[in-house]
Amino acid sequence: MNYEEVYDQLIQFAKSEHLLNEAKEAFYLWNLNPYSVLDLTSYEARDPDEFDAFIDWFIFDYNLISFQKSIVSIYYKENNNQYIKELINSYRSIYKVLSDHDNYYIIEDLIINKKITIHSQNEFKINDVLSVRVASKNGEYYVVGKIEVFKDFITKDLIKNIINFRSRDDFESTFSYIKTNYCLLNYFIKKSAVEFSETYPSNVVLFKEFKIENRKEIEKIISKKKFFKKMQSDKETAVFNLVDSKMNYSPGCVEISDKNIIFTSFTISDLNHVLKDLGLGEYISPSHISDPNEIWLNTKLKLLDNLTPLEAIKEKRYGQILEGILEDIFSIHLGREDENEVSLDPYYIKKKLGI
Repeated sequence: MNYEEVYDQLIQFAKSEHLLNEAKEAFYLWNLNPYSVLDLTSYEARDPDEFDAFIDWFIFDYNLISFQKSIVSIYYKENNNQYIKELINSYRSIYKVLSDHDNYYIIEDLIINKKITIHSQNEFKINDVLSVRVASKNGEYYVVGKIEVFKDFITKDLIKNIINFRSRDDFESTFSYIKTNYCLLNYFIKKSAVEFSETYPSNVVLFKEFKIENRKEIEKIISKKKFFKKMQSDKETAVFNLVDSKMNYSPGCVEISDKNIIFTSFTISDLNHVLKDLGLGEYISPSHISDPNEIWLNTKLKLLDNLTPLEAIKEKRYGQILEGILEDIFSIHLGREDENEVSLDPYYIKKKLGI
């Protein structure tokens, strides 16, 4: 038996039905959002990468409410396996690759500024930034579980958010602090992944809605186009996704109901091309329904002394209040059970407010 086999056993154990309620409680903390809900099965299928990150933390770093111990500690007590014992003190952190050698890498923990040597079959480049869980045995470090290599374009924001994490009043440069607070560190990681400007570049239309007069005819027109693939169709709505010549999904979704057609995540050029190519002019007209983000940005709020967020951001005294509101919006957005669940878009709002 090796670390990876034990790791797989722990995942299956963590997904046991008798731990489901514990997982739901942990999920609130993981998302830093009391409104989060969890269905392990659908969550794993819908967002496997995020599920992997959650279940890793749930197994090794979270203390179950019922036992005040981690899952790995309980599993060791039941199985008394040396490999499991060595995993109890494992911890996940963010590392930068400093040097590459024949059969090992030297990496630096960016949280506690510690350099270690790891043996890994994976291939990394110098300056790669990684999320890695390490375990030690006789002074040597081993990689356990999934490795996430962050894309180059988010590392700048990631480093900035790590600095914010390290500047917390209670910060301690210890691996035990990371284990205790990794869910908060993960929050900063997720912020980094979406703060990169290309997540919502300036030429992307997040939401464009029109009123329609003939749903059946519009569906018929769109169904004939090779660059659209029908995802679903029922009495309530029909949904089409933009695809390329090889039928790979591209940004761009169309949702049609009896009264409205909504275009989301198109570039401006793609949307103009699609509207022209579809020839929907006689069937659609501008909708009176606006982007919910724009509605919120232009709504007077008591918290802002009856100013709109767009008005309040011009006055320095409201800056901290707006940042706090944005953090709440961000938490609720991350805690959605489904990516199509309606919520305000914190990235769009942040960009509009210039925060």
